[in-house]
Amino acid sequence: MAALSARDYERMLDLVMCAMVDIDEGRSAWQRVCVELGGSVDAALAGMFDIGWPEGVARRRMVWPAWVDEVAMTNGDSAAHPLVRHFGLRRAWRTRTLRDVPDDCGWLTAPRYAAAREQLGDVTEHVGVPLSVVRGGFRFVALGRPDTNFTDHEQAYLSRVQPVLARLDGHLETVVRWRGANGTGSAPSALEEHRITPRELTVLALFADGLTIPAIGRRLGISPRTVTKHQENLQRKLRTRDRLTTVLRAQRLGIV
Repeated sequence: MAALSARDYERMLDLVMCAMVDIDEGRSAWQRVCVELGGSVDAALAGMFDIGWPEGVARRRMVWPAWVDEVAMTNGDSAAHPLVRHFGLRRAWRTRTLRDVPDDCGWLTAPRYAAAREQLGDVTEHVGVPLSVVRGGFRFVALGRPDTNFTDHEQAYLSRVQPVLARLDGHLETVVRWRGANGTGSAPSALEEHRITPRELTVLALFADGLTIPAIGRRLGISPRTVTKHQENLQRKLRTRDRLTTVLRAQRLGIV
């Protein structure tokens, strides 16, 4: 794997910090991720997709630029794409380009590929960054550009940022689930009254799910010490003595 520079790691940190701010303020973090990843590896297109497997049903969660959303693609097109087939059939969760995986269905020489290439501005090179297994399939980020394959350095960057994006995805899913479960009732006023921050809320929701401090640290990409600090803040704000009573009080208040 190609060596990364200090600037590469700065980009990763900037990306995560900005995405966390987007999440906390209710904006789409994945729009920023797609734009920033595209700029980092000189891609012309980027998108995040949920793929239903084996049917190949593709749900576009985010695409960049926005006009990509107007390009039609059938389930058959999606299921035959070499990267989709590679992730779906082999469950090999490593960053891969079109040139790294077999073309089982002859997608690269099929009329559908020529049509897709024309619609997408003559984009010929694709790279896929798998994020997670979702119900009935998997989720991945795809990037593309014309003519030139992604370099070893660009692929190394995407491989290093992959686990960061996977943890960011897990964090966002937790926040979305909590907000959906607490869309009404006393939670907003309770949160405001006790001055619980979005990150403390996420930690609290994971405690309520039964996760341990090390497991929460792994899920959110932070140290156990930081999780413990959030726990201490929650106990102080909710006037409790331990994790269990904190969760129970939060449940009584309608927070979790």
